[in-house]
Amino acid sequence: SLDEIFAALDKDIERAIGQAVARKAIADRYGKRLIAYEAGQHLVTPDVELNKKIQRDPRMGKLYSRYLAEWRKRVGDRMMLFSSTSAIGRHGAWGMREYSGQSEADAPKLAAVKAFMADLR
Repeated sequence: SLDEIFAALDKDIERAIGQAVARKAIADRYGKRLIAYEAGQHLVTPDVELNKKIQRDPRMGKLYSRYLAEWRKRVGDRMMLFSSTSAIGRHGAWGMREYSGQSEADAPKLAAVKAFMADLR
């Protein structure tokens, strides 16, 4: 169910941030920065319709907001999200939105990123 999927994704945030914190400690030890390249949600399912429901669910925006906030608080360096616009398919849902002009109400990851960026200003 969607509820089970979102519960699992919520736990995945802690795992992902925990891995980044561990990698940052290694980078710090060598006087290097930890920069995330092609960061962001990585959810692949062959069920495209299910993936569309997940990506368009408002809970995805809440998860993304938490992910970005935890990165900033616990890791604190540059994160480059991948990608801005990409259709949802059986190989994933990589974009913050599915198509140019998509409303933020239908693109919760985009709304979360825009809110995060506004807070940085």
